[in-house]
Amino acid sequence: MGLPFSQNSLYVPPLGGGKRTLLDDPNIVLAADPVLAAPPQRTAVVRNLPGWGETYLDSEFAPKVDAFVQHARNQGVDLQITSAYRSPEYQRYMIDHPKETGTVYPPAPDSLHMAGLAVDVKYKDEDDATKQIIRDSAKKAGLKWGGEFAAPDVVHFYDDPVPS
Repeated sequence: MGLPFSQNSLYVPPLGGGKRTLLDDPNIVLAADPVLAAPPQRTAVVRNLPGWGETYLDSEFAPKVDAFVQHARNQGVDLQITSAYRSPEYQRYMIDHPKETGTVYPPAPDSLHMAGLAVDVKYKDEDDATKQIIRDSAKKAGLKWGGEFAAPDVVHFYDDPVPS
């Protein structure tokens, strides 16, 4: 699939509702010019996630994911990431082709995955004790859990820079 933009690209997270993508959202500025991305600056950084491989994450989200993985590992759980950054094109493909992509939960058109602010983990088939360790590790790392959505998405862990 390849990484669609420079790992050193600067961007500003969205200020309001609507789509959250690194490439197509007019509320997000990919900027080589520091004037366009006034502090605080956030970048898209590369991470190699267990089970997923190389991907982009938001620079403020990435350390939380690192901590999430480490907290779980300290409790004897090796997290397996099953999804991370998704291009807008792939997100649309997942929506249109759920069987082909193995989609368990219907993807949101404006997913935080498109801004590098969400990861999904292997969760569904874990025992209750392991699920608790995963949720506790995420909370300790400062992440939110999609299992608390009105329509729960139990595999989804995220950080929303614009809480609703």
